[in-house]
Amino acid sequence: MAKRTPAVRSRIPFHYPSDDDDDTAEILDEQEQETLITTLTTQNNARNATTHRLLYVLPALSAIPFLLDLVLPPPTQPHRLLPLLGLSSLAATGLLLARLGVTETGFAGLDALVESDSDSRSGSGSGSGSGYGYGAGKRKQRGGLLGSGAGDKSPLETYVPWLNVGLAVLALLTGMLQRVKMGPQAAGVNPLLLGALPGVVFAVIVGAKVAMAGIDPERELSRYKYGYKGA
Repeated sequence: MAKRTPAVRSRIPFHYPSDDDDDTAEILDEQEQETLITTLTTQNNARNATTHRLLYVLPALSAIPFLLDLVLPPPTQPHRLLPLLGLSSLAATGLLLARLGVTETGFAGLDALVESDSDSRSGSGSGSGSGYGYGAGKRKQRGGLLGSGAGDKSPLETYVPWLNVGLAVLALLTGMLQRVKMGPQAAGVNPLLLGALPGVVFAVIVGAKVAMAGIDPERELSRYKYGYKGA
């Protein structure tokens, strides 16, 4: 019986990549790295500023139904407590937008948590120090009730966020009570939804600020810098 001839395996010879390969990585020197980081940081700051300006639209538009409810209350419930609470909460939200930095929520614990999380992800023990990634560096200097100097939080910045939470909760509870009194078949705007509106607006704005605070190209890309000065 004839022996079977083993199949010949085809082998692909190994070769080192040549200078003509198209996938050669581009190497940036230190100056180009700094320029790239500065460009990305500037673009991020511009986006944050635009988003911050757009956030003003939320409390402004949300105030319209409360103003209508205040001027033209339903005949069955000629009350004004809910619109007053809603407008007060939305006014506090607008005040915080105007007073605080672009990425500062006003809640010290939350701001510190987001900042420490960003530092841990970037491998740094402290912030970038530029004031871009975190809004605290952009706080204006005021005295008295509005603040005692640079880096100090004013009483308004300290207590208004928590006061706003209380106003939003009171508005929600008032809307719930009014909904119960009006009954399920009552016509018009549901007071429960109206009472929940200030809290939803405030939560969306705080969430947007937290999201913006978590993105800092200067802080995150600095740890990837490498020493290279060219040939």
